[in-house]
Amino acid sequence: MFGAILDNDSPFDSEKIGAFQISYDVLVAALRSGKVHQVQVADQTHNQLLFLGIQVWPVP
Repeated sequence: MFGAILDNDSPFDSEKIGAFQISYDVLVAALRSGKVHQVQVADQTHNQLLFLGIQVWPVP
C-alpha cells in the first residue's frame, strides 16, 4: 500500500510532507492483531511522521 501525508494548513495549497509504503506482511500483521496496528514510517517520511496507525478488516 502506498500513501502520502499532506499538510493542509493553507486553504489554497496542500503541501506533501512525506510518502510511505506499507508491505503485505505488515498489513497481514495488522489484520491478525484485530486492532489498530502502529507502523513505523519515520525512515520513509524524513521523520515528518513517526508512526501511522492502521486497522485492517477482512472482506466477507
